[in-house]
Amino acid sequence: MKKFADFIIEKRLLVLIIIFSISLFFLYKLKDLEVYTKFDDLLPQKHEYIKVHNKIRAQFGGANTVNMVLQVKEGDIFNPTTLQKIRDISDELYLIPGVDRFKILSIAVNLLFDMVSTSGAFDFKPLMWPDVPQTKEEIDSIGERVYASVFYVRFV
Repeated sequence: MKKFADFIIEKRLLVLIIIFSISLFFLYKLKDLEVYTKFDDLLPQKHEYIKVHNKIRAQFGGANTVNMVLQVKEGDIFNPTTLQKIRDISDELYLIPGVDRFKILSIAVNLLFDMVSTSGAFDFKPLMWPDVPQTKEEIDSIGERVYASVFYVRFV
């Protein structure tokens, strides 16, 4: 160690020039440095969980999305009991902390409208708002409006 220290002291000008040259080189390369945060770069892309994460993100527009399905054993969802369950689930989602309430999509929320073209205007009516339909005519009307739209069929 004494020999190394003596060399540094004897050749201090050379050592300083080398250190200064290395510093200048890195300072020059600093212009090419890009600083950014991309969450996906931090994930091991070949891991099975990440492959599923990427697939879900591609299909649903984001991996921080939860999709819920309420499936009936017989018939379709257009009956008072199932529609009430959909309403109850949708209402409960509003109470969960951290949920973006404006992104809850359900036939039971007032954000999904049925657009009806009238003479000179458009009429926007919520699909199932504010009350759950009870009569057969009301339920059939919702079913017809849902199946008439490609957008809503995704959610049913």
